[in-house]
Amino acid sequence: MKSITMTVAALLITTMPLILHAAPLPKEGSALQKMLPAKPNKDTLLVKSGDKIVIADTLIKDQPLVNSDGKVIAIPTGKLIVKLADGVSAADFSQSYNLRLDWQSDNNLTLLAVPEGVDLLKLLESLKQHPQVLRAELDLAQDFYQPW
Repeated sequence: MKSITMTVAALLITTMPLILHAAPLPKEGSALQKMLPAKPNKDTLLVKSGDKIVIADTLIKDQPLVNSDGKVIAIPTGKLIVKLADGVSAADFSQSYNLRLDWQSDNNLTLLAVPEGVDLLKLLESLKQHPQVLRAELDLAQDFYQPW
């Protein structure tokens, strides 16, 4: 048993440098590093613009979101998930923004479809500022299947 443990430990020690350097950070001063925010967070959305990866300042339906390596991680469905305050009419609210009410729960959680070509980020920020909106986020299609 000791020999197996020692062998595994030796393999881990010899492969440690490979593991640590498998995904290096962008080089200091590189074009990618200049485009990324100083402190990336979960709300930083990246898209491809030509052959570059940039922070999304606009976003439309079906425009792929990518990670810093350029791999597609999600695609906006053109819908927004919006939690409205109690007593707010989801039908009236959606009409006031020219949105289609696709679904509504008993507690005023809604799925609102955005017209084609509308900037999802601009609309999302506008909704987040509305006093009747408790929470708003993009509806994203993601492939959660990750083979080992």
